[in-house]
Amino acid sequence: MPAIAGDAKAAPDQKLVILNSVADLRSTAPAKELVFCKGFLSPGDGGGGLFFWSPQDDQLDDGAIVVSHDDQKVGRWVREFTSGEIDVRWFGAKGDGRTDDTAAFEHARDFGKRRARREPQVATDPLGSVKIKIPAGTYLITRPEALLDRAWPTSTLGLCYEGLGPGISAIDYRPSQPGSLLFNNNAVLFLRLSGILFACNDGVSVFYESISSGKAQDVRCEDVVWNGSWSTGFKLTGTNTNSEYKWTACTIAGGWDYFLDLDGNDQLLNYWFHNCKFWATRGGGWIRAKRGGHIKVSDCDVSGWKETRGRALFALLGTTHARGVCHFLCIGSRFEIQTDSTPVLQSQWPHGVISFVNADFGSQAPWRSPDYIEALIEIGAAGHAMLRWQDCTHIGRHSYRAIAGSNPNSFRELYRYLTDPLRIPPRILADYTGGTHLAVRSCDEMILLDPAIIGTSLCPIISFHNCRSERVVGGQWTLPWNSTLTWSMGIPAIVPQRTVACPLRSNLNSNPIGNFPARALITKVQLYVFNQGAFGPGSKVVVKGKEQDVICTFEAKDSVQHSYFLDDRVGYLVDGPSGLITATTQLSPAAISGADPWGVLLIDFVG
Repeated sequence: MPAIAGDAKAAPDQKLVILNSVADLRSTAPAKELVFCKGFLSPGDGGGGLFFWSPQDDQLDDGAIVVSHDDQKVGRWVREFTSGEIDVRWFGAKGDGRTDDTAAFEHARDFGKRRARREPQVATDPLGSVKIKIPAGTYLITRPEALLDRAWPTSTLGLCYEGLGPGISAIDYRPSQPGSLLFNNNAVLFLRLSGILFACNDGVSVFYESISSGKAQDVRCEDVVWNGSWSTGFKLTGTNTNSEYKWTACTIAGGWDYFLDLDGNDQLLNYWFHNCKFWATRGGGWIRAKRGGHIKVSDCDVSGWKETRGRALFALLGTTHARGVCHFLCIGSRFEIQTDSTPVLQSQWPHGVISFVNADFGSQAPWRSPDYIEALIEIGAAGHAMLRWQDCTHIGRHSYRAIAGSNPNSFRELYRYLTDPLRIPPRILADYTGGTHLAVRSCDEMILLDPAIIGTSLCPIISFHNCRSERVVGGQWTLPWNSTLTWSMGIPAIVPQRTVACPLRSNLNSNPIGNFPARALITKVQLYVFNQGAFGPGSKVVVKGKEQDVICTFEAKDSVQHSYFLDDRVGYLVDGPSGLITATTQLSPAAISGADPWGVLLIDFVG
């Protein structure tokens, strides 16, 4: 029977045979005593340990955990360890940044393969048995797939690589030919990576590539740093799963095409980034989802983003997707945008919900072009996902434009498309609530609409609720944005009605009423007087548009009343860019002084 590493127990008074290296075991006569090797190749290199002789053992000699004797066909020296943790130094890794440690990592990886155990009462798939420890040092790896290879024999639940912390444990990946450092060929579930810095500088290699048909999922990275220049961080394809990936307290630095790249099928679901940093100062995108979805980015930071090749930070692509897939949420995150040419968001998703909550894009506002496109929304024939921007700080414009929708590219997709009860797209909704803009003065300056969608069912309904601008020009301030910008542009038209209230004071001859959006239609103006002493005989109020054109005029009644309404129904259309509407007052000599309001103007408008 082969011995399991860790079976032997030394008696308190048992003598030890001491050797300089693991290789010395091959010429050491079998004995009952435990043997202590001072190192793997030389004393003190960290690869030594205790070994015992297993006389009937014939398992594979891996030169690290199991070592055969040169003169014995049967019987093995077996390393004594009990915790389920193995150390890459046991396989000869030096971690000096110069010695090629590829073979050591491959041997540690292969030992993990062989140690998979079957326990049908627990799980139908084999269970992993070891955690591979990476001590302090920089480990040079020169061949792809050294940590996980496509030849993994069967699906396994559990594989773990653990370092002492980024910067303490580092892997320098310099492949002689481009390839993936880890390749999951539908084999490993519950992969765990923690406390390691990974660096590569060839610009074409992939960190982790996975092709899944149902047996590659549940990956977690915690306190991991990626640096240098890569092609892709996580390249996920296949026909099923490749789902449930979570990154916590990780740093994505250097340069990328895309860090997370999803393609293949709409079963790719559930990706979570929490407390992460995307500090790709060499450029690149964070997430590209051609297929799949349900992505959440929470409490993260983007700094020094200098993308120049047109790769949006979040690219949600594809105009045909299965239902229950297109969901994206970014919450509580900060963005330092140092580019004028690439949007944070590019979206083509035909349905679902895309939300940004408490996202701050404002740190680089003084240096960004006034024409910077912060979000690019591309609307295909199937419509677009609902967009929600809540409590965000913006510095750029949002562009809504039409694109040609792709046709279903398989019989399965065609059947799903034709039988979808929701195939006729609903009206596209974009909602901005509680936002602040640092670069434009009005909501119609912020939104760019493609003429091709105006007057069609693809024209989005874009609403603003209690948003504001912090841009002050010529000392003129703006009132909060409360409007439905495209109320008259779609088919059918959506007609929400709102009321703006403006108190009138004696010490102000020209009272600002509101910053009405372009194409807003003022339907009614009312003057409510609650202090007759201020608005006596001879008094009047003139309401004027932004070009000082008169909208309506109110004159005081001759009879003395405690309070009264004056009502004027008008049809004034705000043409062109939005502007500030004012009320000019001419009060009686008996008017009260000070800042107390004597009346209020109520203006109803659509838009």
